[in-house]
Amino acid sequence: MKKIVLTISAISMFTMAIAQNVPSVESVTLPPTPATQGISLSPEVSAPAPISPTAKVQLGKLSPLDTARLAAVQRWDQTGVAEALVGASGAVEYPYGYSRPTVTCAPLHVCTIALQDGEAVTSISIGDTVRWLLQSASAANKPVLMIKPTQAGLSTNLVVTTDKGRVYYIHLVSSKIEYTPMVTWYDPAAMTRDLSAEAQASARQKAELEAAIAAAKLAAEQAKAQRVVADKSVGKLDPTTLDFAYSCIGDAAFRPARVFANDTHTFIQLPPGASTRDVPAVFNVTNNETELLNSRLVNGYYIIDGKPAKLSLVLGVGERAQTVKCEKTVQTSFFNWGAK
Repeated sequence: MKKIVLTISAISMFTMAIAQNVPSVESVTLPPTPATQGISLSPEVSAPAPISPTAKVQLGKLSPLDTARLAAVQRWDQTGVAEALVGASGAVEYPYGYSRPTVTCAPLHVCTIALQDGEAVTSISIGDTVRWLLQSASAANKPVLMIKPTQAGLSTNLVVTTDKGRVYYIHLVSSKIEYTPMVTWYDPAAMTRDLSAEAQASARQKAELEAAIAAAKLAAEQAKAQRVVADKSVGKLDPTTLDFAYSCIGDAAFRPARVFANDTHTFIQLPPGASTRDVPAVFNVTNNETELLNSRLVNGYYIIDGKPAKLSLVLGVGERAQTVKCEKTVQTSFFNWGAK
């Protein structure tokens, strides 16, 4: 029992000797930032005033935090200099990868370090494990570290790694008169990538919308042109005056389902299911001579100016050409569809 007591006493004396021989480190005093929470006074330790970070702090003229972050990222993209921001609840937000912050803590007060959303801590290393107390926790999907020094005038460092490949290096100092209540991070590079991806997606959607509008406009113009052709160029179609006295011979797939005419135009109705890509050319046949006719295809009908007596529909050339011949026979009316 005496040996155990002597050993504990020796360890205690050794620890006190180390504490007395460690030189005190004065933290850099910056203009104070108003505390976001009340601090109860203690007879032993006076309440320290929260301080601003050692990096440049952007107090932000724009009130929404996201707008301030966006502005900081844009400045970083233009100048390469990332700024610390005062975020929600007075937390100091450092730009990850572009700063090595110094966090000032105070005895009997907890400094909170919140990492970024969606990552998990893989390791924590603190230089002084004797005089600095550290506890890890989480808030939803955000890792949180609580740090408290046992005395003022201390200096050490903290390194935290996460499963997102991030390494946080933090310099810790302790003071009786000032401290930083909460520290967190934003990632300028990640925000820039997100903004770029969002801009590209927006541009792609805009291009698709413009293409759809252009296609719809073109389709509307084509439909309008077809209506104009059907309504104006051929005149008024009176079913009682149409001439259906045409017959066609030929075994081609495009053999007309019907041929008829009014006073000014001839109409050739293609069979149902006929491909609009493989349509024949229409010729006028006079005295065994052929002449290409002025025709247009509208909604499955060839519309031909005039009333030729003999027509020849030809698809292809040479020996592979397919031909259907149509010829006017006797006058008929709408009420007699006529023979083919």
